[in-house]
Amino acid sequence: MPSTRFENLAEEKKEKIIEAAIEEFIERGYERASINSIIKMADISRGSFYTYFEDKDDILSYIINSFTAKSTEFIINTLKESNGDIIEMMIRLYDIHIKFKKEHPNSILSLFNTMAERVFSSKKAYSDKEIIDHDFFKSKNGERLCELLWENSNEHLKKYTRQKFTSLVELIFAVAFKSVITAEICGESAARNKMVDWLGFIKNGI
Repeated sequence: MPSTRFENLAEEKKEKIIEAAIEEFIERGYERASINSIIKMADISRGSFYTYFEDKDDILSYIINSFTAKSTEFIINTLKESNGDIIEMMIRLYDIHIKFKKEHPNSILSLFNTMAERVFSSKKAYSDKEIIDHDFFKSKNGERLCELLWENSNEHLKKYTRQKFTSLVELIFAVAFKSVITAEICGESAARNKMVDWLGFIKNGI
């Protein structure tokens, strides 16, 4: 996560650095993204960059987490439109994601594909503890999202304990995330159909 020094920068300078990173990740993807390009566009030194972030993985995580925090309200509104049905909400979010991506191919949503690339291309062997520590739903943003999902879900889901509800949410989001990745490989329609099948198993049981 960013250092205190980055957080204390003027908002204009912070935005310039983040916008440069977003442009680089969208244009080049995670593997080919260059810190040199980011610092050139942001007009900062390499030394300054490393006083703000540890590496490109760190700044990408910051961007994704910031975007996720801003997306929480939209997700909850979609849940309300789905009458508190999390499965229906996720299908709607998938459709919205695909439609928005087609209309705005260079939008920040493309960063989720970059994040997926980072996950699958990483050569680092993560330990079980590191995976747990990086669990989104254990972060402040994740806990807040899960709390709001719980509050706005239909009564059927309230029969679960909060711990089991969180596990259910993690599973549903994992299915949707995999479907977004799969859409890049086998097509959006095929990925959507598979996602609906998987979510159907979760909702109705095998």
